[in-house]
Amino acid sequence: MQQADATPTPEGQLIESVSVVVQPGDTLWGIASALAPEGDPRALVDQLSDLAGGSQIQPGQQLVVPLHWLD
Repeated sequence: MQQADATPTPEGQLIESVSVVVQPGDTLWGIASALAPEGDPRALVDQLSDLAGGSQIQPGQQLVVPLHWLD
């Protein structure tokens, strides 16, 4: 999993999502575990699956994950 470079934002502007670029060998479970290492990844895996359009992800695919999913 590679997090895409963030575009600088004006001071005080909130960042509302994180962009993840899928790498060869990545899985939804692995991405979910990396994004939210302290929690149970099952709910995030389901959300990522919906975001990706299914359980199959491809290298180079970009997932824009809302930060509120990581709470």
